[in-house]
Amino acid sequence: MRLAVLLVLTVLSLTGVAVAMFVPGWMDLLLLAGPSALAALLLLG
Repeated sequence: MRLAVLLVLTVLSLTGVAVAMFVPGWMDLLLLAGPSALAALLLLG
């Protein structure tokens, strides 16, 4: 279960990085989403 979540987060972050290269505004969202995703993972533990 945790592995699946980790895989999804990895794909999302890679997609986010790819999008951020084209749309600078997305980088802010990515910086906000990163720590939020990590916090969610820790809470789900």
